[in-house]
Amino acid sequence: MMATGWVRLRDLGYYGVAGVICGGIAIGIHFYRSRKDALPRAKEAYRSDEKVHVVKKKNVTLFLPKGEEPKKVALIFLPGALTESTSYAPALRRIAQAGHPVALVEMPFRMALFGQSR
Repeated sequence: MMATGWVRLRDLGYYGVAGVICGGIAIGIHFYRSRKDALPRAKEAYRSDEKVHVVKKKNVTLFLPKGEEPKKVALIFLPGALTESTSYAPALRRIAQAGHPVALVEMPFRMALFGQSR
């Protein structure tokens, strides 16, 4: 009689583990499908021109003002979760045009949680 109860408890443990794994997969698929991609005009903001010099490095894109002394205040920008970092380029370009250097840090999997050491 006692062995049967333990078997049932063990089976519930297996079902619980399987449920957690399936739930984790479902949440991952939901997050992947709900990510935000950049519009084409945002990708155009990555081009250097006479006002802003754009420098693309490994994990950082720099928007540097041209033609004037940069202001003392700079901005380090971390993109929002599940949003392509390119989406913020037009707004960051405007900040650089005002004379402030801007660094856009790209995060792995579009999540700042995974890029804490950057």
